[in-house]
Amino acid sequence: MRSPSRAVPEQPTRRIGVLLGALAVLVAACGGSTDADSDAIVVPATAPDWLIERAGDATTTFEVSERSYNLSARNVGLPARIRFADGDEVFEAFFDTEMGLGPNFNANSCTSCHVNNGRQQFPVETGTVGIGPVVHVSAPGASVDEAPFDLPGFGTRLQTATVDGSQPEARVEV
Repeated sequence: MRSPSRAVPEQPTRRIGVLLGALAVLVAACGGSTDADSDAIVVPATAPDWLIERAGDATTTFEVSERSYNLSARNVGLPARIRFADGDEVFEAFFDTEMGLGPNFNANSCTSCHVNNGRQQFPVETGTVGIGPVVHVSAPGASVDEAPFDLPGFGTRLQTATVDGSQPEARVEV
């Protein structure tokens, strides 16, 4: 039995002592040498190919054909695949004025530019650019850290077609 005059140490005091002891051991173990070359950490300028090739992990695909935009990620469940299919339905829709197209626009459907759900082919010859490439325009921000501004009267993209046959915002030539 303990004497009433002798105080029993409280639990938090022991924990603090153990933590301080562990910290002291950790600091002592981390003491480095004075030879800077032996402790230098070498960081490669670029990531290794194996890391870049699989940057999307299980979602990464190596499909680069005209079908690439038709494929949902193979590692997603049924609800996500259904959502993808719903989005694809909108992608393949043709819009008109009743659906909100106009007054200025670039194309009346995504597939007008992205044939077979692929990338738009750029013209090889010079001349007027057909349906496809979208030209983004802006005015520089007030500083390098500030985002660019919309051009007054144009927004952020030049629209090359109109619903009523009037003069479009621009005609793009290469």
